[in-house]
Amino acid sequence: MWRVFPSIKRPIMMRIKNDVEDLANALIRFENGASLYVDVSFTLHASKDESSAKIFGTKGGAELEPELVIVSEQFNTIVNIEPQIDHLTFQFQSAFNNEIAHFVACCKGEAVPVSPVEDGLEVMRILNAVYQSAAEGREIVLSAGEEG
Repeated sequence: MWRVFPSIKRPIMMRIKNDVEDLANALIRFENGASLYVDVSFTLHASKDESSAKIFGTKGGAELEPELVIVSEQFNTIVNIEPQIDHLTFQFQSAFNNEIAHFVACCKGEAVPVSPVEDGLEVMRILNAVYQSAAEGREIVLSAGEEG
């Protein structure tokens, strides 16, 4: 990446090294027919930062970010449904506070984790398969209960 500093009378070009993994794309298919498409970047050359999360099913879908919209079908027509809720966008601070409170409650034995360690292990198996797929240029098939 190159950066130009135009405020100086004679522009100075400076090479800036981007030494992070910049972009990842993955299509993950599950046994039940569902699929997950992931497209993330740390330093994408885009005009603005953006975040989105979308879920699609056979009877409807939802766009969770930047603002909640539910899409379905009624009377043979696609309809956008806007729920009457307090916040149509993700409330990061309150979600973070709830996550920390739940973690503390789990540590004190007052709650059971909503995401057990087995879920984290499965996510790591999937991420390792994504890296393996990129390295080998082919689809990687994971079997249930298979060790990495």
